[in-house]
Amino acid sequence: EEQSKKLQQNIKRAIELAPHQKPLERGPTLLVYDELMRKFSVGNHCERPGRIVAIWKGLKSRGLDQRCTMIPSRHATKDEILLVHTNRFYDDLETTKTQTKKELQKREGVSRSVDYTNEVFDNALLAAGSCLNMVDAIMTDKGRNGFAIIRPPG
Repeated sequence: EEQSKKLQQNIKRAIELAPHQKPLERGPTLLVYDELMRKFSVGNHCERPGRIVAIWKGLKSRGLDQRCTMIPSRHATKDEILLVHTNRFYDDLETTKTQTKKELQKREGVSRSVDYTNEVFDNALLAAGSCLNMVDAIMTDKGRNGFAIIRPPG
């Protein structure tokens, strides 16, 4: 109930801050990327560092990174995560930082779409926080749109 109220308040605030009353004008495309997101890897899983490395190299080879405005990456705060997830979920995922390889493999049996490592929690916070920075920058007119090269996705 309280999380729902917080989410509704944040949506209302975002709508109030939205530049919807201004004429459409062209602004820079924002870009966020952090090499730390390449940190965790679990073999041949489809979600591996090579995905974002290929995207970044493709952008750079075409000079597209020079046409964008880079924004900083950051880790999401616990309060931000709790706007959409439960405290139990957060605390449970945080335990992956210290779990043994065997304990992490047990998790994979339950959630086949996620491969767990000791770095997955910090990387998830970095991905979420970077996306939030992107949204904040767009909503405060620092850019017209944005592209976030992040992992893990979702």
